[in-house]
Amino acid sequence: MKLKIHIEDKEWESEYALAVIANGSIYGYDFAIAPAASIKDGFFDVILVKKTNFLDMLC
Repeated sequence: MKLKIHIEDKEWESEYALAVIANGSIYGYDFAIAPAASIKDGFFDVILVKKTNFLDMLC
């Protein structure tokens, strides 16, 4: 999926395989998608995983 994200004066635009907005550290059943996230801090944590070719990761 192609995303364009604007936050204040910053912008990101790329192809992503996964985009998660987390309020807590656990996603689903015991999957720590954002280990440092806290439901008490008043912030959302944004996790973006770029789309890549598996063969590119091996080289």
